[in-house]
Amino acid sequence: MSRKNKPGDEVIAKTTQDVKSDGKVVLPKGSKIVAKVTQAQARAKGQDESQLGIAFDHAILKDGSQMPVSFAIQAVGNSESAASADGGG
Repeated sequence: MSRKNKPGDEVIAKTTQDVKSDGKVVLPKGSKIVAKVTQAQARAKGQDESQLGIAFDHAILKDGSQMPVSFAIQAVGNSESAASADGGG
């Protein structure tokens, strides 16, 4: 993903289970979460890892309503683990 995306690109994720806060469902399973890429750096020659940062902005619930969210993911990937995860290709 870090090879194809650049900062500012939109990314849409989908919840695979209910997200709860204080025991109450705040994002039902199947909600879409809209995010922007904040950092994307493919592994360069001589580096062991690629980096990807994503900041989530809002969620779109099944009924079409939107809800603001604020959280981010910073991922660092090792080329060897990435290769094994996708079958080495």
